[in-house]
Amino acid sequence: MALIAQSITLYYDQGRDRLNLLFLDAEQQRLTGVLTRRLLKGWLDLLPDWLSKHSPHANSQYRREIEQLQHQQAQQQVPVMQNQVSLAAPSASFLIETLNMNLLGNGSVRLSFINGDRQQEVILVLTISELHKLLAEMLAKVEDWDLINPWMPDALGPGGSGLHALH
Repeated sequence: MALIAQSITLYYDQGRDRLNLLFLDAEQQRLTGVLTRRLLKGWLDLLPDWLSKHSPHANSQYRREIEQLQHQQAQQQVPVMQNQVSLAAPSASFLIETLNMNLLGNGSVRLSFINGDRQQEVILVLTISELHKLLAEMLAKVEDWDLINPWMPDALGPGGSGLHALH
């Protein structure tokens, strides 16, 4: 079953130590994807290089600095609604085991959140700025996980160029 998400709400399940992604489609159907620390860390390890390869600044010696500025700018420009999540309405859930990213012709990114047996899939299309904002919001929800935001100044290597390896 594929759900085309129109919105996403993030909330942390402290009892299970999981980040939950509540997706809603155009008909207000709900589906919750459960994201583990391991998968989010793996995504953080790969995302900067993936975005760099698909960036118009890919050949610039300052591409990391440019991407850091884009990340910071997204935090200021992309609006987020901060509301309490109502869990009263039931929602089917699935463990996200695969996260695919595809760059679309218009410069947007298509994220596919997929479970292990590929029976559940949620598709979310975001601009690059929205992707940066989503990542920052995810990291804020799981700040106790000790994950590094790869676009923050302390993640840049000596002299401000390159990223430290995330292990």
